[in-house]
Amino acid sequence: MTDATRKGSPNVVQWGAEQQGAFDTLKGLLSKDPVLKLPKFDQVFVLRTDASNVGIGAVLLQSYDEQYFPVIYISRKLLDREKAYSVIKRNVWQLCGQ
Repeated sequence: MTDATRKGSPNVVQWGAEQQGAFDTLKGLLSKDPVLKLPKFDQVFVLRTDASNVGIGAVLLQSYDEQYFPVIYISRKLLDREKAYSVIKRNVWQLCGQ
């Protein structure tokens, strides 16, 4: 879906079966447990990160009733120059907000 909205793409998104399938999958995954919880700023946060050859992602978690729930998800595709980085550097790069 990010390819359809990136810079240089047409102003009108071409919506087909592939885009609808990706949307439905994403909607289904984000609307079932564990669902997002509101952050409690007086409690500890846990940050988990992951990197692949095409993207990086993170989830910020907090404990509710002795179980961790997501507070926010964040991810993005890697730029071509970032794809040459090691997985360790991609995770560190992400944590630094680059």
